[in-house]
Amino acid sequence: MRDFYGKNLGIINTIIFNLSFSDVLKNMRCAMGTTFIAAKADSIVGSFSVKVQNYRENRVGFIDAIVTDRYLRGQGIGTSLFDACLKWLQDQSCDIIVATVDRYNSPSWNLFLRNNFWIYETKDQIKELGWTFLRLWLAEFYFIAIGVFFLRKRSEKNQPKETGQPLNLLTAWIGLTLIVSVLGLRSGAEPIIYPFLVAVAAVSILVHEAAHILASKHYGVEAVFKAWDSGLLFSLFLSVFGAVFPAYGSTYMKQRDWRYEAGSRRIGIIYAVGPIVSLILSALFLTLSMNTSSLSIKRVM
Repeated sequence: MRDFYGKNLGIINTIIFNLSFSDVLKNMRCAMGTTFIAAKADSIVGSFSVKVQNYRENRVGFIDAIVTDRYLRGQGIGTSLFDACLKWLQDQSCDIIVATVDRYNSPSWNLFLRNNFWIYETKDQIKELGWTFLRLWLAEFYFIAIGVFFLRKRSEKNQPKETGQPLNLLTAWIGLTLIVSVLGLRSGAEPIIYPFLVAVAAVSILVHEAAHILASKHYGVEAVFKAWDSGLLFSLFLSVFGAVFPAYGSTYMKQRDWRYEAGSRRIGIIYAVGPIVSLILSALFLTLSMNTSSLSIKRVM
């Protein structure tokens, strides 16, 4: 399994997936988890892990550590493993079945959506799991997995509406403002600067994400911004110690069954315009701050 992960995942994901697999092995000893493997010519070509844990009064099943051979993707390996995992969890009488999926990993994302999984937002987690939702995040390394979201198995008639883009932008703005403000307090910034921090956070987020959305629209693709709650909380925690974890959210393609195409020119342009306008904006802010400092010195003199 370690060799399989190493051949098909990046360095960070290999470390995280090995930790997840070790956790599954522990659960296997008490019949609370297992791993399904697809093999071809005595070689592993796919692997999905499952585990069961109790949160509050709920029995929660996880589909975890989802990997298929990078050269054999699109051949139905993932679908077969997914079906086996789902059946196993249903046989375990799970009240809730969830998975964490990278929203940029379009094949995995589409696989879950086609099987009636939908966004499992923080407000819904708190409603069903209470404070134990934090245990759920820790178990799934959710604090550091940038761009990853919880999905929950739903019936076709019970798929909740995803929180709208305005509220996601507001969440990201409030979160980033708090983070920057904590860093300002640590550095001894003057109180007069905080209204400017609030404004800069708002402008930075809106301009950056608007650039992505407008570029997507230019290419005939609908995009939407989604705040990343756990990234904001983790970054707020780190800001107390003077560190920054820049992950307030991102813009994603909204269409179901959309596929991110490696090497695609339009994808490159869509995701390059955000950093470009942010660099331009930072240059403007820097110029403005230098001129303001110069003006203040002249007034004092």
